[in-house]
Amino acid sequence: MIGNHYYDILGLPFGASDQLIKKRYKELAKKYHPDRNPSPDANKRFIEINEAYIYLLSKDKIPAKSFEEQQREKAEEEQRAYREKAWNYAREKKIRDEEELLNFYQSLRIGWSWLAFKTVTIICAIILVAMTIDYFLPTQAIPEVVSEYSNDIYHSVGGHEISLIKTKSGKNLWTNEFYNKDFNFNPFFVLESSQIFQNPIKAKIYVENKYFEIPIHFTVYWAQFALCPFLLFPIFLFFYKKDNALFVIGHYLTRYVFGVLVGLYLLTEDRWFHLITLGFF
Repeated sequence: MIGNHYYDILGLPFGASDQLIKKRYKELAKKYHPDRNPSPDANKRFIEINEAYIYLLSKDKIPAKSFEEQQREKAEEEQRAYREKAWNYAREKKIRDEEELLNFYQSLRIGWSWLAFKTVTIICAIILVAMTIDYFLPTQAIPEVVSEYSNDIYHSVGGHEISLIKTKSGKNLWTNEFYNKDFNFNPFFVLESSQIFQNPIKAKIYVENKYFEIPIHFTVYWAQFALCPFLLFPIFLFFYKKDNALFVIGHYLTRYVFGVLVGLYLLTEDRWFHLITLGFF
């Protein structure tokens, strides 16, 4: 530092007394005075000695700092520089992360991913509307013929005994509380189904001069109210304007989970064809 530099010029240790400074000055002044020393550097050296002498003996001089103080200040300065560098790095990283996150959100609302999301959402909306209308429309009676049946009896929810029958039209139906061997006497029955999707509801069979109603288990018709929230979720998400975890999770669920489930729903039992023809075929 400045103080130490002046002590070095006079060749004195740090914190030397004023008496020692005066004594040393006299010695150096005699040695380097231009009138006594013809050396080319003597004049420059003499000026430095005078400057050091005046500074070290001045009453308002800046206190010289010890080596320990210099080292401490140097360490503090390095720490400040490190903290500033770390803070700048953290700030720049935060800005980069925010930009990357914003670009990620925007990528979900453009291109093929957004097209796939919109496609599934539109299909869900169409199914929801058709399912609602289907529920209030009158049911239709479809003649069916049993091609084969199973004698195995299984227990369903609520303790119901169910068994499987197959029709010549290719339907697999689970009858509830019915003795399938009665189809040996009369394989013909009427299947009551919904109008548009033709989801089975119940069967009617003529036995011993009267009709019996046989509830059908595992049919989508009775589960459609449970499906409504799942169909509504993509529609809600389509109008959702916030960029957060809900949008991201919902976006992927719609594309990969709901898309698969909706596809299975339409492809089984030819529901896609029934939907296109509005249940007339």
